[in-house]
Amino acid sequence: MKGPEFRTIREALELDRDEFGQLLGYTGTRKTVKSMVARMEMNRREISPTIARLAWLILEAWKQSGIPVFPPSCDAEPGWVRAKAEEPADAEHPIG
Repeated sequence: MKGPEFRTIREALELDRDEFGQLLGYTGTRKTVKSMVARMEMNRREISPTIARLAWLILEAWKQSGIPVFPPSCDAEPGWVRAKAEEPADAEHPIG
């Protein structure tokens, strides 16, 4: 899959880059996830066959069900998704 097709799938799902990245399983800060998806859409980062299949399957499931990917009543960003990425390092136990 090339970047333009990847972007077409995201836009068909009416998701921004951060939401699409989360849906595909990417974690980290919003900026990190958005950047990852943007690089894939611009062919600056390879889209793995696994991610390509997942994106396509999500689109096909959405087309068949007609249910929004992130319904308005659903929390599109559960607390655990970004908790570790955005927590400041503990002064007593710095990471790295």
